[in-house]
Amino acid sequence: MGVVLFFAETKKGRKFGLTKWLNQVDDKGTESVIFQAAIKVFQKKGLAGARMQEIADEAGINKSMLHYYFRTKDKLFLEVFRSSLQEFFGGLYPILDQEGPWEEAIRSLCGYYIDFMSKNPDLPMFLINEMHQQPKEYFKLMQAKECILQTKFFQQLKKGMEKGQIRKAELSHLYVSLISSIVFPFIGGPMIQRTGDICTDRWPQFLQERKDFVSDMLIVYLKNV
Repeated sequence: MGVVLFFAETKKGRKFGLTKWLNQVDDKGTESVIFQAAIKVFQKKGLAGARMQEIADEAGINKSMLHYYFRTKDKLFLEVFRSSLQEFFGGLYPILDQEGPWEEAIRSLCGYYIDFMSKNPDLPMFLINEMHQQPKEYFKLMQAKECILQTKFFQQLKKGMEKGQIRKAELSHLYVSLISSIVFPFIGGPMIQRTGDICTDRWPQFLQERKDFVSDMLIVYLKNV
């Protein structure tokens, strides 16, 4: 009641200012709902398979309102792709560029990404598919990032190799082995479950076990000089 009385006593201009502010808040909320719906649809079906009507249905709005906020599917997709890319790589650089023993960085990376992808199982396949479909857009978005091999983690490995403390290996091979060992189970899950005789009920536990397995495998390999 106090709020109503307060604004009843204000000038019309201030009323209009509040209305405009509330509309902006509502716009941001609607835009966020649409964006989350688009993430869900695009990550499952990709750019080619997704339809604007499906995104509108997922967001609980009509198609006209969807086009009011995002005029084209390509524009909306680009925003989703950019956001997904940042989300996926968001944890990579901070972990690999922090101070501390390289063994801890490996364990942190495995733990972070297995937990992250368990919550976002469609994300890895979505990114890989769309990177192949639109490599120019991917490289354009990644231009600002420094080379992953320049992070403190890989430079620490390089110095250890030069001193004979760590097994000598090509840094790019180590990077690919580390990332692929973490990501591949989320891309090839059905195949791995079938050929590896892993029942569906045990799959979440299997993924959690990968944290220590992958970490131990790489650490033992690198320490075996």
